[in-house]
Amino acid sequence: HIMPAVEVYAGVDDTICEGSSYVLSTSYAAYFTGLQWTTTGTGSFSNGAALHPEYFPSQNDIDDGFVHLVLTGFANDPCVDKSDTMTLIITRAPLAYAGADAVTCQGTPYTIEDATAENYASLMWTHNGLGTIENETSIAPTYVPAANETGIVALVLTVNGNSPCAAVTDTMLLTINPAAIANAGNDDANCGKDPYTLSGASASGYTSLQWTTTGAGIFDNAHALNATYFPTESDILNGSVQLILTVIPMEACEGTSDTMTLILHPAPVANAGID
Repeated sequence: HIMPAVEVYAGVDDTICEGSSYVLSTSYAAYFTGLQWTTTGTGSFSNGAALHPEYFPSQNDIDDGFVHLVLTGFANDPCVDKSDTMTLIITRAPLAYAGADAVTCQGTPYTIEDATAENYASLMWTHNGLGTIENETSIAPTYVPAANETGIVALVLTVNGNSPCAAVTDTMLLTINPAAIANAGNDDANCGKDPYTLSGASASGYTSLQWTTTGAGIFDNAHALNATYFPTESDILNGSVQLILTVIPMEACEGTSDTMTLILHPAPVANAGID
């Protein structure tokens, strides 16, 4: 009696992405008494005695970048056992980090300098703002805000992996704070030591503000936008004072100030004479 020789085929070489398992669906065997899968790596099989098991790569397999999977068919006596090998290539998964959230000022471009990407074929930046991105395919692009753009813009880094790995994304948030604006109001005149309220002053894009004066008078509240100034006799003798509004900006912006001149007319004096 002539026994047929064992036939085994481990399957075609293939590639998977890091983090994936692999089903040996193209393997074949005939005329065997039993089967056994082994690996040159340190991963594991769902069932090493099955014809089409699932292989789970280990971290060492991933670090090596490939592993050989060996299918052995055990023969009927007097035939000999036979083995066949396939190579499973493991491609590293892409990594994307868009950088830490950041702040810029209205009208000021922002360049991302701390983004990173690994194991990729290409990358692309997108956004949901009103501005534009310069160097959108580089790891260090620049976002140019639109002229009056403020608020929060999401900048999304998409990293396309090497085949067969899929793309991954990461997002950083860019806060665009409004520029500080100070308006002390129009120059004005006041009579004598009458209190003067700075009702024409305005400001925006600030965290706090401060009124100062070139004169000797005082403010009822130097941190209030529409403060009231109380002139002194020396202010009146000088004929005028300058009232200066300084605003402290929001993060990433520059402070600014504005000045108005308050002319001080002496109060009229009347004396009808002695009875």
